[in-house]
Amino acid sequence: MNRKVPLNQWLYKALIDKEMDGFTVLELRNRLLYATVGVFNKNELRKMLYRQLYQLAERGYLEKRNNQVNEKSRYFKTSAFKSVEFISAHRTNLPSAKTGLANSIQQPFIRYISQEKAQSEAELRILLGEVEEYKRVLTHFPAQSALIKPLYDKSKEYSAELLGRVNALSKLESL
Repeated sequence: MNRKVPLNQWLYKALIDKEMDGFTVLELRNRLLYATVGVFNKNELRKMLYRQLYQLAERGYLEKRNNQVNEKSRYFKTSAFKSVEFISAHRTNLPSAKTGLANSIQQPFIRYISQEKAQSEAELRILLGEVEEYKRVLTHFPAQSALIKPLYDKSKEYSAELLGRVNALSKLESL
């Protein structure tokens, strides 16, 4: 065992420390789920494991065997895996536990706020166009100001209200 190969810290824990062999991705994910709580959600962990296992299989350290019955692939350690020394390589760019957990919990909230903001911005653009058109018509037909002025004032008032809504949603979105 002269050759040292860096291995993701989570895979190291499962494959070396816990000596897993002949496992599926979901079995591996479930084994690591508790250890990675706050770092990865289930889906992120599964994706990361797929990428790592693919690389190990490509390099000949793991053998991927497909099960014909249930179509689940199992990964087995090869002789190449046993002939090298793996070292735990810690990720340096881990998302903070607070950010990872907050993102998964707040995702529907952020999506809702973004949709509402986009809708309000679209309404505001339409309303500002309306205000500009009222202004233009007023300059051409000042005698009709008694008819146009109430519409103009109402549109200006509503555009100010929409602008306030967009500002509030922008602040919520940046939380």
